[in-house]
Amino acid sequence: MAQQKVKASQQAGVPDSSEIRASFDGQAMHSDRFMVTTHSSGVRIGFLEKDPTAALPRFRTAVLLSYQDAIELSALLRTMLVEVEKQLEKAKTLSAN
Repeated sequence: MAQQKVKASQQAGVPDSSEIRASFDGQAMHSDRFMVTTHSSGVRIGFLEKDPTAALPRFRTAVLLSYQDAIELSALLRTMLVEVEKQLEKAKTLSAN
């Protein structure tokens, strides 16, 4: 298995092995669309998949995060995806030339 970076929200602290295993218990659904809406209770992120054979996108799942958890998720994604973003920008630059 490929080595994976595993991080959790600051609020949750460093995940222990049982939390890491539990995070992989469910099926991971493909999603290429997402919708973010804010509510009085937090941030709802709905995940969809655009099916070229169907008129409408397919709902995959949704989560409702507290504002604090949503902010932590945003920071976590920015941190974990820095290198990926750099590689994508480099590829865009090379393909434009």
